[in-house]
Amino acid sequence: MDDATLAEAVEVMTEVTKGNLIMHSIGGRH
Repeated sequence: MDDATLAEAVEVMTEVTKGNLIMHSIGGRH
């Protein structure tokens, strides 16, 4: 795995984590 692939994987994980946090906070409100 090269640096570009690793950077892309980190970016994807960051987006997924943000999405999970948003869904969790929305779900927690209702």
